[in-house]
Amino acid sequence: MYLAASSESKTISLSRHSLRGLTLLETLIAMVVLTVAILGLAGVFISGLRLVDASANLTGATNVAREFLETVKERGYSSTSVGTFDGRTPDPANTTTTFPPAPYPTTSVGRQTFTLVVRCLEFSPTIRSVQVDVYWDQDSKASFATMVHQ
Repeated sequence: MYLAASSESKTISLSRHSLRGLTLLETLIAMVVLTVAILGLAGVFISGLRLVDASANLTGATNVAREFLETVKERGYSSTSVGTFDGRTPDPANTTTTFPPAPYPTTSVGRQTFTLVVRCLEFSPTIRSVQVDVYWDQDSKASFATMVHQ
């Protein structure tokens, strides 16, 4: 604001620009800047939601795999069978040893369904490697392994 004061008349006059207010162009530019900022924040928010969902799926798959491998270790070497068991097909469990144990071939946690693919390999005559891949969609999986011995 431009102020001019005269010492003799003691009057104050305002400049013509300060009385005019904002122009339509200035208002539109401010709205465009605000819209761009809000859209940028919305994009960040949506990306954050996707990351939270991916994190929940990975945590669920990790818990399913951990539970499965703990069950395998508790049951021991004699309850394992060498081979690949694909829960996506699903391959039946070995009826003699009931391997792989539950939650094979699928389990649900919350609103997500997880499918297990189990490989049991002969590492040595007394040690077997049990690997589990937990899928929550066609391309996303978490993989874990443990060893069991006689």
